[in-house]
Amino acid sequence: MANPSDIAAAALELVGTPYHHQGRLPGVGLDCIGVPIAAARKVGIQVHDFKGYGQLPQPEVLMREIALDCEQVPVETAQTGDILCFKSGASTPTHFGVLVDGERFVHAYNKLERVSIQQFDPRWYRLLHSVWRIKGVG
Repeated sequence: MANPSDIAAAALELVGTPYHHQGRLPGVGLDCIGVPIAAARKVGIQVHDFKGYGQLPQPEVLMREIALDCEQVPVETAQTGDILCFKSGASTPTHFGVLVDGERFVHAYNKLERVSIQQFDPRWYRLLHSVWRIKGVG
């Protein structure tokens, strides 16, 4: 069984990968959904993939798809290896990242054109929609 630190380490290895909408190839191109998928697969967890979404995925589709392989956990219990779901607007979930420690997360961000590591600062915390834990990680 993979542990949360394995997921975080796998996500960190993806830093620098170019951003590519619907990308799923580590080192070649990933989008924000591709980062947690690639990290999970790197540590041997087979997770469901989904594609066919627009530049701003439909929130109900995102939540339905992530729930296939993850369980939502209270925000205050977020831990290394968890998937952070961010919102745009009032409450619309549209973006994912992987928490690598209590202060940083990895995500594929089209404005940065690559997978990057960011501080989980107050600006990002205000955009946090929900926290998800991959089933079988613990």
